[in-house]
Amino acid sequence: MDFAQEQQNEVEILKSIYFEEFIDLAEGDAAARHYALELSPDEDAYAGFFPGEEDYIRKHWKLYLTVSAPEDYPQSPPELTLSRTRPTPAAGSDDDGSDDDDEDDSDDEYYGSDEDSDDDDEENPLHIAPVLAQLDAVVADQAAMLAGEILVFSVVSALKEEMAALAKDRVAAARAADAERIRLEEEAEAKKFHGTQVTVERFLAWKKVFDADMAAKAAADRAREEKAAGLSARKIQQNAAAAAAAMGGKTGRELFEADKSLASSDTKFMGDDEESVDTAAFEAADESAEAGVAALSLDADEDDDSGVAAMLLKDRTD
Repeated sequence: MDFAQEQQNEVEILKSIYFEEFIDLAEGDAAARHYALELSPDEDAYAGFFPGEEDYIRKHWKLYLTVSAPEDYPQSPPELTLSRTRPTPAAGSDDDGSDDDDEDDSDDEYYGSDEDSDDDDEENPLHIAPVLAQLDAVVADQAAMLAGEILVFSVVSALKEEMAALAKDRVAAARAADAERIRLEEEAEAKKFHGTQVTVERFLAWKKVFDADMAAKAAADRAREEKAAGLSARKIQQNAAAAAAAMGGKTGRELFEADKSLASSDTKFMGDDEESVDTAAFEAADESAEAGVAALSLDADEDDDSGVAAMLLKDRTD
């Protein structure tokens, strides 16, 4: 078997199928035995994905299968390594990062599996890290099953298919977790509008506390009212005592009778447009009233005397 020719044929087939995903890692005869392939899920994996989910998978679900084959491959198995880090292309190859490939390099930078990317957080439910072990197992199973044969294409096909299935599973699990989170949040929000269920025991316990609070409030109100009433009564007594002391123990009438000038004592507080009080008029009215009372008393005495005389005359005549 011409091992070199078999290896060269396999590389040409891989380049024709994967083209931009094929990465040369060596030059000359070694180029057919040392290369890498960029892997991503099959296109049918994205059916039913939301835009954000598809963007994340396309950007971060990229792996690199590095092939290092011995000179007698396929008789001896190649070394297959799966990694998230893009391997360094061989100098002078189409993937060596020269200036004429700047545009492709920018695409690789955007779509590559850069672990320092801001949105490539391992806490993201769609992160690829949890499925890497399963993909390594696929590589090992395929290599063991195809030992002694040309196997790289079969391994790559199995990996891309498994990546598609795992991506769908991760998206479904993320959606389920998000739905559960929303359900729990809605339940927690709904509980805010449901109070504690009322039972007889809870009502009686509440009423006991309520009655005690109301009794304490009523007692406090009553104490304030009694205190206010006591202050008012003492104030009235104090004012009355002060007024009595100012009047020397006399009543208001006695003060006016003793000092007629009190009737005009407030005239100094009167304005220009207020009427003054004529105290002489009040005195004249008082004298007239006293004279009238005296006249009525005399008339009554005369009437009594006339009645007595008439009775005596009648007795004599009889």
